[in-house]
Amino acid sequence: KNLQKTTWKKTTTEGMPADPFFFFIWYNLSMTDTDLLTRVRELDINDAEAIARVNVTSYLESDRRCPNPEQTNYNIGSHLPYNIGRWRGKLDNLSADDNKDTFLGVEEDGELKGFIHYGVNKKNPASAEIHALYVHPDHWGAGTGKRLFEAAAENLQAKGYNHLLVRTLRDDPIPNGFYKKMGFDLTKVFKQISGSRDVVYEMNLDSLDIWLQRQKGCQLFG
Repeated sequence: KNLQKTTWKKTTTEGMPADPFFFFIWYNLSMTDTDLLTRVRELDINDAEAIARVNVTSYLESDRRCPNPEQTNYNIGSHLPYNIGRWRGKLDNLSADDNKDTFLGVEEDGELKGFIHYGVNKKNPASAEIHALYVHPDHWGAGTGKRLFEAAAENLQAKGYNHLLVRTLRDDPIPNGFYKKMGFDLTKVFKQISGSRDVVYEMNLDSLDIWLQRQKGCQLFG
């Protein structure tokens, strides 16, 4: 049974409380069954196919929007077999890895909306790295990527990491815009003679708490 929205005396024209404090209460009392079934959980080898589908679908749609796309074949099905095997191999190696990476996913009604793969930076074990973060295009702009990033960053903070980096393609507007919005700084551009250029974004996790409070403030009052 859905929880009913609470109406306060002072409301907006749409029925939402104008007072930020009461809006926060109203928002939490407005959760539907769908909201309650959306969750973040750790992924394993049984999720390899779902991970591959989100990865391929997101990558191909993002590549379409690049000024210099890498792909000529946008048929999702033709890319799935290889990527299912690739992700299954990564997930299968988790148990044998001393510096265990982590896969987290956001799912709704049992369907994977997005995932993040993160762990230690292989070149600098004192630093952490986001190895992959993909959200299905149907859920772009809905906060799925932000939710995954926050869960991963807080987990890495708890493990004692204070530095986080991620590598992506310079010409891909989707991830570049996302990482800048999350508070990362662009620190490196790897020049190549031909093809796409890789870029590196870095973040000091010591400032994460301040960033999270700022984001929550924007959600509450914005």
